[in-house]
Amino acid sequence: MKTAFSPQPQIDTRSSSHSALKTVGAVVAALVTWILVATILNLPLRISWPHYHEAETAFNFTFAMKLARLTLGAVSSLAAGFVAAWIGKDRMKTQT
Repeated sequence: MKTAFSPQPQIDTRSSSHSALKTVGAVVAALVTWILVATILNLPLRISWPHYHEAETAFNFTFAMKLARLTLGAVSSLAAGFVAAWIGKDRMKTQT
């Protein structure tokens, strides 16, 4: 039972700052991963799909192009989430 006079637990500021930096690093790495994966997956679309580049610059996509772009975004998001989880995996451990 806690009272008003119970001592507060000490916070390890070095561990807290490391944890914050790791979180920020995970977010930055995820963003970079998303951009790289989206760019790498978009290049074959532009090269192999006739008129895709013209549709992309005018934002005048066919339904199939929209589905391809949606899939591209989903794969990029999954890759970015995987990288963020991999970098921040220590944060998922239970704290005692």
